[in-house]
Amino acid sequence: MSRFFKNAIVYSSANLVAQCCKVAQEFVLRRLLPPEAIGVWNLAVVTQSFVATFDIGVIEGAFRDLPILEGAGNREEATRARATSLRTKLVQAALLGLCILFYALAFRRDAPPLILAAFAAGALLHGGHAVTDSLILFLQSAQRYLSLSRALLASSFLSAILLPIGALAGGVPGLLAAGVCALLAQGALLLLSARREELRLNGPWDTGLFKKFVGFGLPLRIVDYPQQLFGIADVMIITRFLGLEALAIYATAKTILAQAVEVPARLGTVFITRLFNQTGADRSRADLAAELMRYLIVTYLLVIPLLVCSVMAVVTFAVSQVIPRYASSLPVLQTLLFAVYFMPQTTIIRNFWMLDRRLIAIGASNLASIAGLGASFAVAVALLGKTLTAIALAMVAGYAFFFLYLMASIGREIWGARRTLELCALVALSVGWTALVVRAASAGVGAPGLAGGARAMALALARCVVLLAPLGLFAAWRTRLFDYLPRRRRAN
Repeated sequence: MSRFFKNAIVYSSANLVAQCCKVAQEFVLRRLLPPEAIGVWNLAVVTQSFVATFDIGVIEGAFRDLPILEGAGNREEATRARATSLRTKLVQAALLGLCILFYALAFRRDAPPLILAAFAAGALLHGGHAVTDSLILFLQSAQRYLSLSRALLASSFLSAILLPIGALAGGVPGLLAAGVCALLAQGALLLLSARREELRLNGPWDTGLFKKFVGFGLPLRIVDYPQQLFGIADVMIITRFLGLEALAIYATAKTILAQAVEVPARLGTVFITRLFNQTGADRSRADLAAELMRYLIVTYLLVIPLLVCSVMAVVTFAVSQVIPRYASSLPVLQTLLFAVYFMPQTTIIRNFWMLDRRLIAIGASNLASIAGLGASFAVAVALLGKTLTAIALAMVAGYAFFFLYLMASIGREIWGARRTLELCALVALSVGWTALVVRAASAGVGAPGLAGGARAMALALARCVVLLAPLGLFAAWRTRLFDYLPRRRRAN
């Protein structure tokens, strides 16, 4: 477990700094460009995200098998797995990129040039992500989190510099070009890290492994497709019905949400790779389930409450001081942040289904989540109309429904009904407590004046720590964290 804690601390700390860079970058961009211009950049990102849903699933298959191969000490097969998955990903990215360009030229030829440029940038971003996603997976599966953290941290600083320079020098076209260049630079840094860690990528193509990966990954992608649509349903609805300016406002809040969820998501990634690695080393399922329960209690009662409250306080101050014209994104953000409790990146329990290749169970959970999201949209729009707040509430409710379905199925299976209900009750307590603290702690943070706003933010952060302390102390007591950590230190 000492290696797990080291990896978790290093990876999550580097990620926290990287996400701060990302948020700062987004604020600077919104200071430099109006909402409609940012909407063009968001269109390129949405295009890349949408076409990624048509992946054939090689990476998903490798994500399951590579940590198991590493845990079992099968280095040669792991090398073949990396080479096979990377080459497949590159060919697939080239084909899907051509599809984007064909669509833009065949069906959107009368669109403004900037819109066409956004589609072209989306195609290039998709190709860049094919490389970076593969290399990140390879470093994660080998548990080389120190090298991975260095590469991601360096690339985040580079991106935070390149994108504002591109926007300042060339407007929207400059921003699109800088975004592509920053992603390519990240790929180069990750490649250097992989070589430094002696993770070979030039092994022979293995048809058997390709069939194995696709045999698991493609059905997983198919059954997971509703979940892919779930993640972009809100921005697609806003783009279709509310326009690019509303998209820029909502995307500001959702971008911050995406950065915030990366904190528990990176911790979860370390746990998942450990889970798969320990499975390859024949660790008992009961022990792994008990570890997961302790991990989730700390996450839900300590990590996420502090994250939600601190992000809201800091972002409220930053928006009021730097980009006041985006102030309408703050109510949306205050709602969206509670999705962190329920998103798949946080609710990592379904990875037990992936271990057992239970694709039907995964597909059923995804269909249930889409049904819950559809019902949430219907109710929210009926009550509040087609507003950004209604869409944000619907997304949080949809994620909450997905969480409850997972707890009622795989949670009850691995922990039993009583412990699962206990976890759900703790999550409900944490959500309610944190909602009250957010309202109480953030009051006055958006006050005019830099000094006054900074003082209010500092007081808000202090109030967050004090008011959330009971939750954190209970989590530490419930998981015996105070006893566990010192014993591990002495043992090492």
